[in-house]
Amino acid sequence: MSVSRIIILTLFIFTCLGAGAQSYKLKIKLTDSSDITTNSITYKKTYQVKTEMLHTLNDVLQQMYSAARLAASFDSIKTDTSGTVAYLSPGRQYLWATLSPGNVDEGWLSETGFHESVYDGKPVNYKQVSNMLYKLLHYAEDHGYPFARIWLEGFNQDSNYFSANIHLQLNELILWDTIQVIGDSAINPHFLANYLGIKKGAFYSETIFRTMETRLKELMYLRVTAPPKIIFKAGFAYVRLYLQEQKSSHFDLIAGAAQSATGPGIELTGEFNLQTLNLLGRGITLTIGAQKLVQNTEQLDIAADYPYITLPVIGSTNFGLSGTFGLVRYDTLYTTVSGQLNLNYYLSGKNYFTILYGVDQSQTIHVNVVPNSLPAPANIDFSTTWYGIGLNLIKLDNALNPLTGYVLNFEGKVGIKKILKDSDVVPEFYDSIQLKRVVYKIKANAGYFIPVGQRSTVHIGFICGIMVDNQAFQNQLYRIGGLQTLLGFDEGAIYANQYFIPKLEYRFQPSKTSFIQLFVNAAYYKEYLPLQAVNESGYPIGGGFGYGYQTKGGMFLINLAVGTQNGSPIDFNNAKIHVGYVNNF
Repeated sequence: MSVSRIIILTLFIFTCLGAGAQSYKLKIKLTDSSDITTNSITYKKTYQVKTEMLHTLNDVLQQMYSAARLAASFDSIKTDTSGTVAYLSPGRQYLWATLSPGNVDEGWLSETGFHESVYDGKPVNYKQVSNMLYKLLHYAEDHGYPFARIWLEGFNQDSNYFSANIHLQLNELILWDTIQVIGDSAINPHFLANYLGIKKGAFYSETIFRTMETRLKELMYLRVTAPPKIIFKAGFAYVRLYLQEQKSSHFDLIAGAAQSATGPGIELTGEFNLQTLNLLGRGITLTIGAQKLVQNTEQLDIAADYPYITLPVIGSTNFGLSGTFGLVRYDTLYTTVSGQLNLNYYLSGKNYFTILYGVDQSQTIHVNVVPNSLPAPANIDFSTTWYGIGLNLIKLDNALNPLTGYVLNFEGKVGIKKILKDSDVVPEFYDSIQLKRVVYKIKANAGYFIPVGQRSTVHIGFICGIMVDNQAFQNQLYRIGGLQTLLGFDEGAIYANQYFIPKLEYRFQPSKTSFIQLFVNAAYYKEYLPLQAVNESGYPIGGGFGYGYQTKGGMFLINLAVGTQNGSPIDFNNAKIHVGYVNNF
C-alpha cells in the first residue's frame, strides 16, 4: 500500500474516532519546489464534516494526474485544533516524446481526429488518451469490426518523457445480412432494414444495434416484446426482432363549446380525424381531418407520408415522399386551397431533411370595397408558389406516450405571390400595389420531455412562425388558437404575421389506462397589414387541465382551458371545453 493511501486511511480512522467541532479547515502545502503554486489547486477549504476532506484529497490528486503529474502524492497529513494541513508532493510533469499511430490506418486516424502533433512534447493526459482510444475503437465497431481491441504498446521512458505506439487488433470482419421478425407483425422487413439503417452486405455497426430498440419504439404501430438480438455467423450479422402489431390507426371525434363571437349563447364546434398507419406494411401513413370551427369556418386537411421508398430497379432507398392538401372556408369572406409535396431524405429512423414545393390559392367570397380614399380590402384573391427546405428530428422513448426525448421540426420557404384581379375591386386599387412579389415563411416547433419519476413527465416546447410580406392581406396570415396551437382560445381566431408560443405541460399517469395533464401556454403575436393600416400585437396566456381514460372501445378525453389577453381578467364564462373519443383499430 502506498504512503499516500496509508496517510488517507489514517485520517479516516482519526475522523471516525474524533469529536467534531462546528467547522473544519483544510490547507494544502507543497513539500518541494515546483513550477506550480497552491493557488492553482482548486479545493474547498472549510467543512462541516471531516469525512468530506477525504474526497477533497482524492480530487486534488486527480487534478495532478490530469495535469500529467503522474507521481503526485501526499507525503503527510497533520491535524490539530487549528485544522488539517496536507503536504502535497506534486512531482514533475510527464510529457509525450511521441505517441505513434502504430498499425492504425491513416484514414481511420483522420476520421477520429488523431494527429501526432497534438501529443508530441505535450503533457501526458490520461483522459485525453483514453478518449482517443475509445473513438478509434468505436469507429472500428461501427465499420464492421465489433470484436476489435485496442491498446498502447512499446512504452519507453527517458527522464520525464514517454513514448508509445497504438495497436489496433481488428479481428473478424462482420457484414450485415437479413432481418427476421418474430411475432404477428405484418411489417415489411425491407422497410425495417431501411428504417434501422441496415444495408445487406454493408459493414456491421454497433451503434445501429445499440439504438435499435429505441428506434423501434418510435413506431406507434409496433410493440417490442423482447430486446433485439444479433446472431454472428460466418462473417455476417443476422438481426432477430421480436415485434407484435399494436393498434395505433385511429379515428377520433372531438366536440367543443365556446361563447358565440356574434352574439349571446353558445357556439358548438366539432372535429373528426382519421389516421391509418403502416399501410401495406411499409410505414405509409394517411391522415384525414375535418373541422367545423367558430364563425361558420370549415376546414379540411389531408396528409400522406411514404417513407423509405423501394424502387423497382434501384431497390431500397433513403428517400420518401409526403404531401398535404388543405381547404379552409372562412365564413362568407374567402376560401383558401393549399397543397404541398415534400421529397424527404432520411438520415435515420424518422429523422429527415426535406425539399418542398407548394401552392396556396385564395379567393374572396365577398368583398366590401369602398372608394380609394379608404383602406384597402382585408382579403384579396392571390396565388403563391412556394419552394423550400425542412428538417425533422425525433428521439422518443415511446411514440404513444413519451416520458423522455425530444422533437424538432423546421420549415423555411420562399414564395412568388401573384395578386389575382377581382371585378368586385375597383381597378385603381391594383395600380397602387405590386401584383407580383417575393414573400417568405418560416415555421418551427420543438419539444423536450423530462421524466419525473416513473409515471410522469414535464413537456417543455414552443411553436413559432414568421411571414415576411410588406404587402400582406389577412387571408395570407397564420391563424393561431385552439387545441393545436394556443389552448384557451378559439380555433384559428387570431391572425398573425408572426407568433411565438412557449408551452409547459405536466402529465401524470395514475395507471396504464389513464392520464391527467396540467398545461399552460403563452404567446406573442403581431398582425401587420400596411395597406389596411393595421399594426396590432398581443400577449395571450392560456391554461387548464385534461383527463384521459382508456376503455375497451377507445380513449375518452376531456379538456378545459381558459385564456386571457393583454392583462385583461380571465373570463371563466368563455372557457373552452373539448370532449373527445379516440378509437384505435
